[in-house]
Amino acid sequence: MKRNQRRVALISWPAFSVLAGSVSNPAAVLRAERTTFLDTDEVIEFSLATCCGEWYRLSMLLEPVG
Repeated sequence: MKRNQRRVALISWPAFSVLAGSVSNPAAVLRAERTTFLDTDEVIEFSLATCCGEWYRLSMLLEPVG
């Protein structure tokens, strides 16, 4: 069976930084999630991360489908 991944990274809205805890302005909150699933759509891995800080480097590898 073939494994597929879906990755999402979002910079949150300012109100979320209040919910995330003691985050000083103008720090941004980055939310990243990764889901790995089989070609049958069965999810075999899910990860969620929330990072607080002022600078981020987002790097993703895109591969051709097929």
